[in-house]
Amino acid sequence: MGYRQEFASGWRPLLGAAMGIGGGIALTFYVSSLFLPHLSRAFGWTEAQFALVGVVALAATAGVILSGWAADRFGARRVALVGIIGMPLVWLGFSQLQGNIVHYYVLFTLLMALGATTTSVVYSRVVVQRFYAARGFALAVAIAGAPAVGAIAAPAVSAVIEAEGWRMGYVAVAALSALLGLGAFLVLPRGAGEGVNAITPTLMSPRPVYAAIVRAPQTWALFGAMLACNLPALMISLQLKPMLVATGHAAEWAASLVSIYAVGVMAGRFGCGLALDRWPAHRVAAAAMLLPAFGLLALALGAPGFALAAVALALIGVSQGAEGDIAAYLVARHYAFAIYGTVFGLVTAAIGLSAALGGGVLSLILANGGGYPTFLMICAASVTGGAMLFLLLGRRAYADPVTVEPQATPLPTASAQA
Repeated sequence: MGYRQEFASGWRPLLGAAMGIGGGIALTFYVSSLFLPHLSRAFGWTEAQFALVGVVALAATAGVILSGWAADRFGARRVALVGIIGMPLVWLGFSQLQGNIVHYYVLFTLLMALGATTTSVVYSRVVVQRFYAARGFALAVAIAGAPAVGAIAAPAVSAVIEAEGWRMGYVAVAALSALLGLGAFLVLPRGAGEGVNAITPTLMSPRPVYAAIVRAPQTWALFGAMLACNLPALMISLQLKPMLVATGHAAEWAASLVSIYAVGVMAGRFGCGLALDRWPAHRVAAAAMLLPAFGLLALALGAPGFALAAVALALIGVSQGAEGDIAAYLVARHYAFAIYGTVFGLVTAAIGLSAALGGGVLSLILANGGGYPTFLMICAASVTGGAMLFLLLGRRAYADPVTVEPQATPLPTASAQA
C-alpha cells in the first residue's frame, strides 16, 4: 500500500500510539516543574533536594528495557495497560503529600518505573507493525503526541494550580493521564495484527534473543552511533540557557534562541520522517545526526551575532527531533519485528546512559575550571564520529534483519483469527 492507503487503514493504531505517548511518562517532563515552587513554599524543600530526583529517574532506564522486552512477549496493548492504570494513581498520590521528601522520591520512582510502559518503545511497536511505505512519517506523528499534549497541558495545569492549588493540579494531571491512556487503550487494535515477521514469541526465552542481538554487527554500529551522538543531550535539555549566556550570547537572546531550538525539534521530527520514507535510512541518519556537530562547534567558537547562533541552535534542534524517529526506524529495519521492543528498549536505555555520561563529563570539566566551550568541542567530535557510524548500516553485511527462531508455535495473526 502507498502513503494514503496506509494512513487510511492504520489511523487507529497511529492515533492510539500518539494519545498513549502524550498521556504517558512524557507528560512528566512538561508539567512536573510547574509544581516545584509551590511544593517549596508549602514544605520548605530546596532546589538541591529536588535535584536528587535525577538519581531516582534511573528507574526509567531499567523500566524501559523491561517494558520493551515485555511488549515483544505480551503485546503493546497489555504492557501499556500497566502504566495506563498505574500512572494516574501515582499522580493522585502526589496530591496527598504531607511534607516528607522521601515520599516524593518514592512516588517519582514509581512514576518513572510504571511510566516506562507508556513510552515510544512500547507504543511505536503498533505503528511499526502496520506501516511500511509511510513508516518514517507515521513514527514521527506518533512521537509528536508528546509535545502536542505538553503544549496544551502545561498552561492548563498551570491555570488549575493558580486557581485551585497544587493538590488539585496533581488531580488534573491524573485525570488527563487517565483520559488519554484509556482512549489509547480503546483505540489500539487487539490481537497480534499483521507485520513483518509478526510472530508473538510468548514462550521465547530471553537468552537466545539477547545472544542474537549481541552477535549482530548491526548492534555495535547502531549502539555505538547512539552513544556517541547523545553525549550533549543532558546539557541541551537542562542547561541550554546557561550555556548560551556562558558562551557570550546576550541574556536577552536566550529565550528567542531556545524557541528557535524548539521549532528545529519539530521540523527535524517530521522532516526526518518524510526523508526516511524516501531515501536510504543509514544516509538520512548520518546526515541528520551530523548537523549538531556544526552547531556545537559554532557555539564553542562563540558564534558572533544572533543569526549565526540561531542557525546553530536550529541545527541542534533538527537533530534532536530526528533522533527518536531514526532510532525507531533503524531498529525496525535491522531487526525482526518479533524482537523490536527488546532492541528499542536497549537503544533507549543506551541513549539515557550516554546523556548521563555527558552530564558527568560536563560537571567534571566545570568543576576543574574548564568551561562550556571545552565540552562543546568534545561533543562536536563525538557527534561527528557517531554520525559516521550510521553509514556502516548501509553495508551489504548488515542488510539482512537480525532474527531469532521462535521456541514456540507462532500465534495466529489477527486476520487468521478473524
